[in-house]
Amino acid sequence: MNILLRLSPLVTLIGCVSTATQSPSPEHYPSAASPSPPAEHYFDCDVPPGRFSEWSRTVSTRAVRLSGTVELIEPRHDEHWRPVASIYIGGTNSAAGLRAYVDWNSPDMLHFVLAGPGASGPSSPAVVSVPWQRQVTPFSVSLSESGELKVSAGSGAQTLHLKAFEVRSIQLACSTAQFKFRGVIVGGT
Repeated sequence: MNILLRLSPLVTLIGCVSTATQSPSPEHYPSAASPSPPAEHYFDCDVPPGRFSEWSRTVSTRAVRLSGTVELIEPRHDEHWRPVASIYIGGTNSAAGLRAYVDWNSPDMLHFVLAGPGASGPSSPAVVSVPWQRQVTPFSVSLSESGELKVSAGSGAQTLHLKAFEVRSIQLACSTAQFKFRGVIVGGT
């Protein structure tokens, strides 16, 4: 009992010392005039041989830009499917963008090519080829209102003009491998 009497003033004193909560100053509140930063997306695309996976979002805009990084973690073997990553802007009847793939004739390299209507196809010259092991490659795919598609990966870039391309979606996909898409930002051009 004697101990309780001695602690009573101490407990009272501690109660008086507590601080009131403070509200942040007005500069910490976002105003309507300052836009919020764009959301970053992450997609760990991990599929077995002969399979694919896709991440897509519907967009309603005439011009769009995707940027971020892609990393090949593990290519897998399949007799019919290559290890591929795709970064596409989807239209009404087609898609266009950037495709990264492993060619088993040069298995240590990841080749980035322009893909879409009017592109040369698999035989087109690479935008860039990079060693893939422990390599994170920055990319950008953008489509202007005039139909100019610009793609870049690493230090390479290419352009293609698309006629009457109506943007419907953006897509990240992979097959027969594990790819990681990081820091993907979707916005206007």
